[in-house]
Amino acid sequence: MDENILLEARGLCASARGVPVLRNIHLSLRRGEIHGLLGKSGAGKTALFKCLSGRYPVDAGEIEFQSRFSSAGVALVSRENRLCLNLTTGENLFLGREPLTRFGWIDKKLLYHQAEEVLNRLEIPADAFQAAGEYPGYIRQMIEIARAVVQGHVILLLDHPEPGPGIRLLKNLLNRLAETGAGILAATDIPEIACILCNRASDRITMIRDGEFIGEFPASAKADTLSGFMSGEFYDNHVKISRAKIRNAPPELEARGLSGPGGIRPFDLDIRQGEIVGLAGLYGGNDIARLLFGLDRARTGNILIRGAPVVIKTPRDAIRLGVGYLPDTRDSRDFYQNFGVFGNLSVGENISLAVRAKRRRDLTRKHQDEIAEKYIHTLGIRVSGPDIFARDLSALDEKKMILARWLAAESDLLILNEPFRGLDSKGRREILNFILRVAADGISILWISKSADELFQICHKILILRGGVLEEYPLDGNFFPPDSV
Repeated sequence: MDENILLEARGLCASARGVPVLRNIHLSLRRGEIHGLLGKSGAGKTALFKCLSGRYPVDAGEIEFQSRFSSAGVALVSRENRLCLNLTTGENLFLGREPLTRFGWIDKKLLYHQAEEVLNRLEIPADAFQAAGEYPGYIRQMIEIARAVVQGHVILLLDHPEPGPGIRLLKNLLNRLAETGAGILAATDIPEIACILCNRASDRITMIRDGEFIGEFPASAKADTLSGFMSGEFYDNHVKISRAKIRNAPPELEARGLSGPGGIRPFDLDIRQGEIVGLAGLYGGNDIARLLFGLDRARTGNILIRGAPVVIKTPRDAIRLGVGYLPDTRDSRDFYQNFGVFGNLSVGENISLAVRAKRRRDLTRKHQDEIAEKYIHTLGIRVSGPDIFARDLSALDEKKMILARWLAAESDLLILNEPFRGLDSKGRREILNFILRVAADGISILWISKSADELFQICHKILILRGGVLEEYPLDGNFFPPDSV
């Protein structure tokens, strides 16, 4: 084996519950290389990462590591953030490896000194003394990478780098690691991100589709070329929406002087029935979503639903008032944390959760399955039945399952926090078509995104969150340039 190759997979095959997920995969990772792994949602990227890191058994083929390394030397940075958000950045970096005093106590002074050295050396814009949960997702992802460096890993598997404002910072960090001889394999379903991360002459991009190896591309490959090989189509440049009709629609939600934790100043918000309202901004959108869904308590102001004053203290209050929430993360282990995907429950149980909360009583198994099967068919969720565990779904089907949950509960307002996150172009189009369809039926949408292009295409109005202040962006005719946002 060439000493410059850190790992190599040959003829790799794997299956999950008897269903093949990887077929004859060939891949190598060189020392000092940033190697992109590109494929649509459900192509098998995450399954391949789990095989390479020893978390998933293989049915055939072999994985060979450089003689000094093994799967134990592989760090997997998954799309579900695995930091302890209540701990500081420094504590997360050295979790399980804390320096000790001669009496056996944790040496906090040394810990934070070493943490600051690591953060400064890697040029990560984070404070060692600040809680990790106070940072946006892309900073937390960089902290996880720094933790892998502290643990001495030289092979880094980066599962779906978060798109948005931090991608250039991430690129710089990966370049610094590659210069030290580390090998980075970064999986994404967005060709543009693959092109940004893998832009050096020594970098490569490998594409897989439906669990099979499609080809290897040089760093000079264009995003349009890669997109064509993925056989995906993006949503239309312009989606014509009748704004005049929306202006005459009755209000669904009105917020007056609302504020809460997170540095959001008191704001007003109006969403009419059937209206798609875009909320753009690098920070703060998640705080507003949590306020409206009852995950955080409002400090000032009041909320009206269909003209009537209401109090939303918990997610159960929001659900009973007809509010649904699609969080910006795939992983939710706590009902009151973000009400996302419960991987240890079946698809049917996940879909019926909001119905149970709204009815105040349990459902029979027959009724649960009837509800689930109806919306599995309506949204085209790719499962054999409602008994399949939710943890086995692709990113697209997980989002469809959460949206089915709110349709089943007859929600009148959907708060969608980064609904395109983790999806390829085909998946985005499916979600987009769903949003347009339910909006046409009178369901109101609050779409939160850091991407102005997404909001520009379809929203009736755009709100900009800047410096904790919420402002409505003036539209010019039917459409406005996203660059100005």
